[in-house]
Amino acid sequence: DKVLALIAQCKAKGINLAVVETFRTHAKQNEYKAMGKKYTRSTGGRSKHQYGLAVDVVPLVDSVAVWNNPYLWRKIGLIGERLG
Repeated sequence: DKVLALIAQCKAKGINLAVVETFRTHAKQNEYKAMGKKYTRSTGGRSKHQYGLAVDVVPLVDSVAVWNNPYLWRKIGLIGERLG
């Protein structure tokens, strides 16, 4: 419900979000861990993704994922923090 609320509230502010990833297996989490801290600091069994408590989103601008816009991420983060 909170993810849907985040998407809706961001959209109301002109920010379109795409869901990138939700559930991860232990194997996938370990694969990301092996890729380095840029991807994750958590090993298999220690990620909230493995327990239904995390989701990755990315803002879309003109249908293109925008990963490196701190201003945009800050706006998304503030909405997420208000949602808890």
